[in-house]
Order: sequence, then C-alpha cells, then structure tokens
Amino acid sequence: MKKILSTVLALCMILGCVAVGFTAQAATEADLQNGINAAIANGTDYTWTGQNINLTKPLTINGDVKVDFKGATVKGPSQQNTIIINSGNVELCNADIEGISGLGFIDEVVNAHPTVNIGNATVTLTDLIVTGAYIKLPGVNESVPLSDAISIWGANGVVNLHNVRAFGNIAVDNKRGSKVNVVDCLIGGYLGDFGDKDNVFYADNTTQYSMMELFREALADHIVLTPGEEELLTNFFDNVLKVTASVK
Repeated sequence: MKKILSTVLALCMILGCVAVGFTAQAATEADLQNGINAAIANGTDYTWTGQNINLTKPLTINGDVKVDFKGATVKGPSQQNTIIINSGNVELCNADIEGISGLGFIDEVVNAHPTVNIGNATVTLTDLIVTGAYIKLPGVNESVPLSDAISIWGANGVVNLHNVRAFGNIAVDNKRGSKVNVVDCLIGGYLGDFGDKDNVFYADNTTQYSMMELFREALADHIVLTPGEEELLTNFFDNVLKVTASVK
C-alpha cells in the first residue's frame, strides 16, 4: 500500500509540474473564424478571448450569431474589408474595429474598402468603435481614417446601431436603402454621417453637431492636432464641406 501511495504521489507531483509549466497558446485568426462558424452551425453565441488581433483576411459571417469581442481591437487586412456580413441575424458587440490602408493617399480615397461591409442581413452593432482605413496625411505627421467605416450594400437589410462610434470618409454608407436604426451613437465622416438618409431612423432627441466637434471626440484616442492643423481642418469641415454629424 505504501508503495502504491508513493507512486500516486509521484505521479501527482509530475502532473502538477506539467500544469504549472504549461503556457497556453495565443488565440489565432483561425480560432476566431472557426469559432464563429461553429457557433452558427450549433445555434449558439460566440465569445472571443478579448485578445487584440490583426487579420490577414476579412472575417466573414454567413448566419445567425452573436459575437462578443470582450473589448478587443480587431484590425483588418491591408486594402480589404475587416468584417463582411453577408446574411443572417448577426450581433457584434464590445470591440474596436479598424480598417488598414496599404495604399497611397489618393489611391486610398478612390479605391478604399469599408471596414465593415453588410449585405442583406439583420445586423445589430452594440458598443463598437468602427473607423475607416487609417492613412497618413500628406505633409503632416498624422494618420486619419479615410475609407468608409460601415457600408451597407444590401437593399433589404436592417442595421441597428446602439452606442456605436463610427468615423470615416462616410461613416455609414447606406448604398441601396436598407433600414438603419440609430440609438445613442456618434456617427460622422468627412463627406457625411450617412450616405443615404432616406431610411435612417433616429432615436428621440438625436442632435446634429459640427464635424470639427465630432473630429475632436471621435479621434481623441488616436490624434493630437497642432493648432495649425486644427485651424485648417475647422475651415475645411465647417466652411468648405459644411458637413454635420449625427450624435445622440
């Protein structure tokens, strides 16, 4: 009996050492995509680890699922969408989703890919920051998001925005008239908050702010403007483009 007990004790000590010395591998892009696919197949929600991740190809969603990113920053692949939602009843929450540029300044403006691309799906975005692809401004040491943040290419989609901060060339480009519901959001872009406002519905007491006020708020975590840059942008937004932003 003593021999058996000593053997068991030795095994426990070995296993304990293995457990103490084990280091979990970081979650990967494949883990994220496969986890979402499995959740769709099984009819369950999916919770990411909260780990920041840089994608090498767009995250694609085709089905009913709720994805909680647990506060992660999700950066897209260069010159591509970060997230593509083709179909389903989809909810994304708790993330900072960014587009990434690999092009020059003019090419990025002309050929930009939106950060989140939505088709004929019912999509709810909750507690998200979504920014267009960041590119370096010529002549200054700053980068700003100059592609669209969210693009809705489906004609029969429904997109619910709850506590979303979206900023880009156009913040939310509703290309074909899907229904967009806006609650407690900060939405704005260089060329406008919404590309098409015909089917955009605001919560009560939604107000309009100048683009410069939005610029300061939406990009406070990314950019510190010099007085000269702020004067230049204020004139550009307020006197040239005369763009407003939808804010609740």
